[in-house]
Amino acid sequence: MALPGPVGFTDKVRVPARPPAMVRRQRLLDRLHTQIDHRLLLVSAPGGYGKTTLLVDFASDAGFPVAWYTLEGADHDLRSFAHYLALAIREQFPRFGAQTLDLVTANPDRPLDVRQLVSTVTHEIEQQVPSFFALVHDDYHLVGAA
Repeated sequence: MALPGPVGFTDKVRVPARPPAMVRRQRLLDRLHTQIDHRLLLVSAPGGYGKTTLLVDFASDAGFPVAWYTLEGADHDLRSFAHYLALAIREQFPRFGAQTLDLVTANPDRPLDVRQLVSTVTHEIEQQVPSFFALVHDDYHLVGAA
């Protein structure tokens, strides 16, 4: 499987532009900021309720790096998911991803070992990411959708 290169994919791994004239949800933003010490924050609401806009505002207000990954149906493939995950983190930490990307692109005919992938990503974060950061997975509900 050929994975996309570092050009032409930037919309998936960069914080989107804030839509003009959208209401700023300050109470919800404050809640996100006060809960940031949790390992996982889930923002869930029906379509059209402003989840992405809220997270764009959160990313612009954050005093730390925010890696962004906009998911789509095809990201159910583990290699594709890991590839874009590495590129999303690399947007904030340019030295990140060499080991993860090597693992993802090696032996494309063999299944990717999830434990090895998690170990590699974790190790690389410990070695290459010098500061606290947040990782946004936007549109997670689309993974696997046809």
